[in-house]
Amino acid sequence: MKYTFQLLLLCSTISAFASTVGVSTHPIKKGKHFVHAGVTGFLGGSETIYDDGRLIKKEGTGFGVVARYVYRFHEKMIVDAGIGVAGGAHKDRFFVGLDYLIFPDYAKQPRVSTKVSLASSNEFKSRRTILGLAPTVSKGFTFWKKEAYPFISLPLELSLNSKTEKYKTVARVHFGATANVPIEGYEKWVATLEGNIGLKDSYSGFLVGLAYPFK
Repeated sequence: MKYTFQLLLLCSTISAFASTVGVSTHPIKKGKHFVHAGVTGFLGGSETIYDDGRLIKKEGTGFGVVARYVYRFHEKMIVDAGIGVAGGAHKDRFFVGLDYLIFPDYAKQPRVSTKVSLASSNEFKSRRTILGLAPTVSKGFTFWKKEAYPFISLPLELSLNSKTEKYKTVARVHFGATANVPIEGYEKWVATLEGNIGLKDSYSGFLVGLAYPFK
């Protein structure tokens, strides 16, 4: 009942975003909390919008920052929530998501999970409500005697524009890796490097970040 209540509370929160999945794919022990902060970049893409009655094409490039809270409250479920702000066409976003583990990373079997999210994002002078689903595959490998966890995901989203009241579907390829920082005294920190390539009505970009466990 406790986990059911937490899941319902999560899904009823109108503030989510599915642009990053990397921290959720890292091996996190049950009951562990992380604070994650990073720099984001939107490197390509444009959208035709109405601005004061004029039809214009606006570029989607820009840079920003993101901060999130990550918590594994169940053996199979990890939640995250946070906020991002940026310059250019992507002003702000509020997000919450749930990563559900389907298969663990075991022997030659990769980790398979899916992330459900709900987002509120201010893009191109319009508020977007975004419902997302991101099936993800990841696998731990040893590089130079250090563990790293590369992943690849195919986020699919349904986006509602509050100004035009029209829906559109969004698709992209998301990829990256996570790893504990290989510096003595900072091994508890988790570094994340992520990128995405737009496939349909989306934008290419990247995220570089650090996550710190505080329990």
